[in-house]
Amino acid sequence: MLPNILKDLLGNDGNHALKGIKKNHEKLLHREKCKLTQMYKAVSYFEDKMTKRRKTLRDRTDTSNKNTYI
Repeated sequence: MLPNILKDLLGNDGNHALKGIKKNHEKLLHREKCKLTQMYKAVSYFEDKMTKRRKTLRDRTDTSNKNTYI
């Protein structure tokens, strides 16, 4: 059972029971935003990396088709 279930949330017990909920909720939101930001950065990094690899592959394929090797 939750410890807050027997407390009167409208009186002083409520003030003590709900004291850290807002702060904890903000911490959780901050962590979630950080995780999402890290994911977006990772996806962006790998998309850039794959774009460079595709360009290199395209250039080498064109060179191979034209028989103009270095």
